[in-house]
Amino acid sequence: PDKNASKTSGYGGSAPNPTYKSRLLFHSNDAGELQFSVGNNSR
Repeated sequence: PDKNASKTSGYGGSAPNPTYKSRLLFHSNDAGELQFSVGNNSR
């Protein structure tokens, strides 16, 4: 049971991690796209 509980805890802890990473990636991509657009427009 302890091993199973540990696995569940690990999965639960890993669940929010991907969400945060995905959110960060999306934010980074959006910022990069915006910067590229601004740079292109400035040029």
